[in-house]
Amino acid sequence: MVRGVFFILPVIALIMLAGPVGAETSPAEADTIAEADTTAENTPTPLPVELDEEFYDKLDEQTCTDLNAFAYREIPRFILGDRPDLLYEFVLYWESRCLTTEPVFRFLLLGSIWDGGFDEGIYGEEVIDHLIDRYDPPVKTKFPDLRENFDEFSQTFADQLLPHVPHNSPQEFFCLFYAGKTAEAWALLKSEDLEDTWLFYYYDQEMIELTWKNEVTIYSVTGGVWFPRGNVEFVGTKAVVGAAMGMRYTHWLWRMLIDMRLGRTDQPYWVDEEGIKGRSNRFNAVYWGGEFGRILTQKGPHNLDLFVGFGIEFIKPFKDEDFAIMGLNGNLGLGYRVFVGRNRTWILGADVRREWVENINQDLGVMSGGAWSLRFSVGFAPNNGKFRRLEGLGQ
Repeated sequence: MVRGVFFILPVIALIMLAGPVGAETSPAEADTIAEADTTAENTPTPLPVELDEEFYDKLDEQTCTDLNAFAYREIPRFILGDRPDLLYEFVLYWESRCLTTEPVFRFLLLGSIWDGGFDEGIYGEEVIDHLIDRYDPPVKTKFPDLRENFDEFSQTFADQLLPHVPHNSPQEFFCLFYAGKTAEAWALLKSEDLEDTWLFYYYDQEMIELTWKNEVTIYSVTGGVWFPRGNVEFVGTKAVVGAAMGMRYTHWLWRMLIDMRLGRTDQPYWVDEEGIKGRSNRFNAVYWGGEFGRILTQKGPHNLDLFVGFGIEFIKPFKDEDFAIMGLNGNLGLGYRVFVGRNRTWILGADVRREWVENINQDLGVMSGGAWSLRFSVGFAPNNGKFRRLEGLGQ
């Protein structure tokens, strides 16, 4: 019955496509177009009665890239020609040649719905990967215009199938999803109506995996500027370089880091520690510390963090003396992170910190004070592929 209903769809589509052209074409122009359309290049090849050995022999000579382009052109013709048999046979051949890519899977599903042969045995857990890839393809096509037309056609096709599928069914989910009505599709999948389907089971297992293992390890290199204040203002503004390693969870974060501030002070200072006394303008400072924080907001790849830190400052004032003056450093900061890249494995960040430095060179009492610092970072999260998957699943 579904096939009967859709038998007239190709005719309607062709009439709608042909109507505006005819209305805007003068008789003289029509003669010219008619003459041009009689050339072999512009005359559409009739649909074959069947896909015979000669048809496949020609396709066997094509690479998968060229076969994809052929599929993008021919599949709409099979559907507009009301030939689900040709569609099904060709898609199976396409799959055998080029594996089950997302477009292959899409038309295996839509074709089975169109021909009334849909069954959940058509797919396994790989259905989740194909759904994620639909609107975020993993590989760019070499035929963007053909692929865009192909995608638009499949969207219209799915939308036309929608009124003819069972209500609150996996078929309705797929038609909604491929018609571009993804929010409605995910809402349907999460409803009680589909909780006993294999589709929901695969979706639920994937979500458990993505949300249970929610820690993300991040390795970063950092750089910025340090602005001392108070009794350490004499040191002067310093460039800062460093590195960090830490973990981010759903709402919390921690990291260990090292910052280095190398160079000379603007003014010399006295050192009187461990029996060594003298003046120096060397400021080879190293900060070792840790930070713990709360992820205040997360909106897509964007994160806003609030954190506190604590560590130790080491300053080596004399090149030839094997000792350092030390002190404590406490800080409070606000940071921004954005995850970039296809799998969100690269992280760009910026932090503003207010630091309090105490007990350095305490006998002279001139190196206690504070500082502001601005820190930029570039990080890599090798185990972070979940953001793309979560977005692809409507999260």
